[in-house]
Amino acid sequence: MRFSGEWRDYQARVLAEMDDYLGDGRLHVVAAPGSGKTVLGLEATRRAGRPALVLSPSLTIRNQWAERLEPLFLTSLEAHAQRISRDILTPGDMTLATYQALHAAHTRDADFAALAALGPITLVLDECHHLRREWWTALFALRDRLDDVTIVALTATPPYDASHAEWSRYERLCGPIDAEIGVPELVRNGDLAPHQDHVHFSQPDADVVATLMRRRDAVFALTHAVQQDPQLPGMLMEHPFLAEPFRHQEDILEAPEQLSAMLFYLAGRGVPLPEEPLALLGVDGNAVSEFSHFWLQPMLECLLHRHIGAWRLDDVRAKGWKRQLSEAGLITNQRVDFSESLELARVLAGSTGKLASVVEIAHAEAAQLGERLRLAVLTAPRPRRRTAEQARRALCPCPAWRGAHFRDPAPQQHRPAAGRADRIAGDRARGRTRGDLYRGGRLRHSCQRPHLCRIARRARLLRPGFHGGS
Repeated sequence: MRFSGEWRDYQARVLAEMDDYLGDGRLHVVAAPGSGKTVLGLEATRRAGRPALVLSPSLTIRNQWAERLEPLFLTSLEAHAQRISRDILTPGDMTLATYQALHAAHTRDADFAALAALGPITLVLDECHHLRREWWTALFALRDRLDDVTIVALTATPPYDASHAEWSRYERLCGPIDAEIGVPELVRNGDLAPHQDHVHFSQPDADVVATLMRRRDAVFALTHAVQQDPQLPGMLMEHPFLAEPFRHQEDILEAPEQLSAMLFYLAGRGVPLPEEPLALLGVDGNAVSEFSHFWLQPMLECLLHRHIGAWRLDDVRAKGWKRQLSEAGLITNQRVDFSESLELARVLAGSTGKLASVVEIAHAEAAQLGERLRLAVLTAPRPRRRTAEQARRALCPCPAWRGAHFRDPAPQQHRPAAGRADRIAGDRARGRTRGDLYRGGRLRHSCQRPHLCRIARRARLLRPGFHGGS
């Protein structure tokens, strides 16, 4: 097994430093899409000289590892078929599996004896930012079961937005980031087209705006009612978090913002703050935030859903507040949630206001680029019978789209995947030379502005929420 191609300069840089990175038994590479993470991973396993277990988040990505082996590393994959396994319980010199398969084996109490019997092993975690919460237990159990394991973690987008606990767990398994391959390096080498990201704000539909306003008004009304409650301050002073904070220290530190919210509420009501909870949090009683709806959420979550000691909120307040929260859609999965709920996210994603944004983007780009414009519209498919008609009504007022005929795509059928170069060559033979988008259903145009309308050869417009770009 040996790489038969030529390394790009940024790949060669990472490989040249790989031995230094592996000093702690882990290699953690963050590389932009298209930089060849899979090939880097294969080369890392080859240099390690150990049996390898490669874990991926999907069957498609798992199969890409086998596809990269031939012809980049092996002249014939079939000749080495006996040494490549896709079953984690019957491993080979290289075993390709998914995180789901590992989790399923772990839940069936598999002891991974066959993997352990291979001796020192290289464990490759592909797209490691995809790791779900339930997969962590299986991964740590596997790591602890193997006597000598080298971990190679590959990702394009580390979970920087994860909580501190989740990031610590991620880093404990994958190690600190060793090397990064950025987008500018790919653009410089011509491996990625120069591009620029923009944000276009869309005006939501009137019914969506009404929903948002109802939620906002409900939050403000409840905040005002709680701030005017004459008996609540005295009830809070009897709460275990305030009366006996050090006795309930572990419960407080699970969500310290809940105690903070109670203190800010009491301060806003002019109640002298007790010393012990302030000392536990390490804060000065003279420097407290103003109580607002931002702090109402954690306080209500604590009062309504956390049972600390024998303290309970009275039934009248508990039932009344829960009813108000539920009617306004401010409870998600039995938790108080003032942020964007899943249902609200769906409403926003389905807003037809985004169709008008596509028209505005098309006009703006056409005005700047003229005949040089190549425009692709990518959508997240969600088949609905009315979508084609919605697209027609929304886009036809634009002269650039007048005369368009929209058709929802037929159910997808399995077809052998063709390489991009093959598709382009075929399209050129059929006279398709501009702006084609290889995505499912069809959208046909008849227009006098080919630089804008030829993009629609094979574009999909399935839902009224999508992004445009040049």
